[in-house]
Formats: sequence, C-alpha cells, structure tokens
Amino acid sequence: MPVKTVKHPIAVGELLTDDGQPPTVVVAGLLHDALEDTDVMPAELHHFGPDIARLVEALTQDTAIVNYRERKAALRRQILDAGPEAAIVCSPTRPRKLQSAEHRSKHRRMAH
Repeated sequence: MPVKTVKHPIAVGELLTDDGQPPTVVVAGLLHDALEDTDVMPAELHHFGPDIARLVEALTQDTAIVNYRERKAALRRQILDAGPEAAIVCSPTRPRKLQSAEHRSKHRRMAH
C-alpha cells in the first residue's frame, strides 16, 4: 500500500479514537479499505476477531456489481444492515473523501 494511501485509514482511525469509540470500531476504521485497496482476503481479517472482520466486510463494496449507483446503493444497505458500528466507521470516511475530492475534476466532484 503506497504511503499516501495509508494516510486515509490512519486519519479515520484517529477521528474514531478522538470520538471515544471502542477499540473494535477504531481497528475496523483502520482496516475499512483493506479488502478494496489491497490483496488482503476476507478470511485474513478474522485474525483481528470476528467483530472487526464483520465490520470491514460490511464496509466493502461488492465489485461484482458493475453499475456504480447500484454498487453504492448495495454498500449503503450493507452498512445499515451491519448496524450502528458500521455506520460510525463509515461516517468519518466521508469528510476525508470530500477533502480529497477537491483535486478531482468538477464533473467527478459533482458525481461524488
């Protein structure tokens, strides 16, 4: 994972820590992009415990869904179905992604 890619999960983990979230939620925040951005397999997440693995899997897009809007809608359903902890992990990722959006074209920012 490139260094610039590591900054995002660390920032999410720091936000969750500053918010007083329990260690399970903080670790899930640190790992939330692991399945999408690395070659980590879902089974490997179980080294961190079943709760963390479940949260990270709930925060991972189903790449088999080709249509962007459908994939994002499925992700939102997954997060809601996984419960409040998944939503808590997801919440701080939005401002971080919006900050990175300022480097995108106007069309891509509007779509995001």
